[in-house]
Amino acid sequence: MVAVETNKTNILLRDVFISYGRGESMALVARLHQQLMLEGVNVWFDKVNIAHGEDYQLQIDHGIERADNFIFVIAPHSIRSIYCLIELGHAIKFGKRIIPIVHVMPDSGDWKHAVNELRAEGKASQAKEVESWLEVLSKTDWIYAREHLGDIKVYNQWREDYENHWKKHDNLVYLNEWKCPIQWSVIDELEGVIQKIESIIKVEQAYVQ
Repeated sequence: MVAVETNKTNILLRDVFISYGRGESMALVARLHQQLMLEGVNVWFDKVNIAHGEDYQLQIDHGIERADNFIFVIAPHSIRSIYCLIELGHAIKFGKRIIPIVHVMPDSGDWKHAVNELRAEGKASQAKEVESWLEVLSKTDWIYAREHLGDIKVYNQWREDYENHWKKHDNLVYLNEWKCPIQWSVIDELEGVIQKIESIIKVEQAYVQ
């Protein structure tokens, strides 16, 4: 692919914000980020776009607010994480177009985990709110980028070893040369996933912006 410059800057609007759980999906999201950026799609990815020393949650909130579309990567970690679900709720609050991408299909216990935890803590109103966010997610057409999970220890070691390299990913020359390791056994090829995402974000693009 040829690196394409985007007309959006780091401090203005972006095409896509990606929300995901690091427990399974960081390598997939790194590949999504790489391929979308090389196609000229300006992507917000926390490992690249949160500056050192900045308020982490504030940067995430601003990233969601300044993106036209919100990708939520569905996997057990993201569905069980109240932090990921709060990101989803923030995107819904700001009327973002939600694009769910299935990485690893959660089971029924994963889907109910956050709601049950909040209810157990006596936070009924927050549990109801999270339920409404999950309902939005469940009613939105999904894109499949499925992989079979393998050795989680090998994956975690890669994450730790690569930690200091992420900032290089804001450079299109680097992204054009970087070969992201595929951590898991692929079911749905990424090329088709990228094409579907690009097609979605072009629909009524001016209106969404």
